[in-house]
Amino acid sequence: MESLRAILALSAQHGFKIRQIDIVGAFLNGYLDEEIYMNPPKGLEDESDSGLVWQLVKALYGLKQSGRVWNQRIHDFLTTDLQFIRVRADPCIYIRDD
Repeated sequence: MESLRAILALSAQHGFKIRQIDIVGAFLNGYLDEEIYMNPPKGLEDESDSGLVWQLVKALYGLKQSGRVWNQRIHDFLTTDLQFIRVRADPCIYIRDD
């Protein structure tokens, strides 16, 4: 909250534009670095294929890794593609000096 208050105060003082986004389904866009397997959900398993598991390629809601892999993907995009810099004091804030 301290970072948010500081950003709002600075933007009001200097007339900066602020943008905020909410990405629906964000956790579903993270690619997993490790091998994770899961049993098929109820209703999708086949009686003849009992014992089969699925290997996950992308994160799902509920995985412990989902938040980390999404954060790494958005960080890479912001810093590499858009040339933003992460603020040291608060890792959730990115700035770009245009």
